[in-house]
Amino acid sequence: MVDELAQVLGPPDIDPVPVHWVAVERQLGLALPGDYKTFADRYPALFVNEYLRLNREQCS
Repeated sequence: MVDELAQVLGPPDIDPVPVHWVAVERQLGLALPGDYKTFADRYPALFVNEYLRLNREQCS
């Protein structure tokens, strides 16, 4: 799914900051979906037609 979405969106405008997902999930107390982590690793922030906004905290 992430690859198909990336084909539609194109490359991100900025490079994402690496996230230490084990630490993030430990802090949250839950496992995040793999597709979310893959998408967040590619797109640190995304705005689609000023309608859809996907953002993530800059975690390390």
